[in-house]
Amino acid sequence: SGNLRAEAHARFILDWAYVVLGKSELAVHSRRSLEIYEELGDLDRQAGVLNNLGGFAYYEGRWHDAIALYEQARDARLRTGNAVEAAFIACNIGEVLTEQGRLAEAESVFHDALRVARAAKKPYVAASALQRLGRIAMLRSDSDRAFELLRDAREQFETMKNADDVSEVDVLLAECHLVAGDPEQALALVADTSAANPTRLPALERTRGRALAALGDDAGARDALESSLTEAREQEALYEIAQTLDVLVTLDLRDGDVASAEQREAEHSALLGRLGIQPEADRQIDLTDERTSDLPTAAALRT
Repeated sequence: SGNLRAEAHARFILDWAYVVLGKSELAVHSRRSLEIYEELGDLDRQAGVLNNLGGFAYYEGRWHDAIALYEQARDARLRTGNAVEAAFIACNIGEVLTEQGRLAEAESVFHDALRVARAAKKPYVAASALQRLGRIAMLRSDSDRAFELLRDAREQFETMKNADDVSEVDVLLAECHLVAGDPEQALALVADTSAANPTRLPALERTRGRALAALGDDAGARDALESSLTEAREQEALYEIAQTLDVLVTLDLRDGDVASAEQREAEHSALLGRLGIQPEADRQIDLTDERTSDLPTAAALRT
């Protein structure tokens, strides 16, 4: 019909839907959406498309591109005077920094976002910042602080009736129970957590595998981890692939399959380099216990 604004919006939503459904190869419409909004001079909508494009690049493992796109989106929001939305987009930048192991930089981003959100009384942005700060605490093995932050974020999301965000926090809470040494609770929470969003499946299955391994069920752990890896490969989610490979390396070593461990470790290390992850940031939960204390860890194999 020649209605450019409607066409741009349809392209924007269509790509978002494809990515959430795990069909990112079909998400090819956003660039044209961005071009239309540029023609229309609509900075607000440009920011929305750029933010989504950053998310697509993130899931595809193009993290340098993701940060650049997020920064463009944040700058466009600031040009419209919307500091709150700019802070929310900055959280996406902080998420990439977190996964690259740049925890101090990421933490600063999230604290700034939390300050802006609270000043503007925007609970969703505040809850998002709290969720990410909770994850940083978990990565630092500070499970008490992580639980405090994550439960605060979950409560706020639940109050706003944002079920998908609640489920996302539950994925982190399950992992946090592993950090705290409670695999039974981690397993129970995984069973209760919604997997309606396919992008969440690799993490859920990986946490299930970790919990089962910690409980001594290596066969069940391997099934869950292979399921996580298969789902991550289907989605071409490079970070998720790397995370699951790291756990499988340790499980292979536990089973005495050094050849498989070396093969998985080679792919894992290559992915870390591609994603720009700092080696010291590779903080997977150690699955070894008193039964396997004589086996080398995955980190030892890398050395």
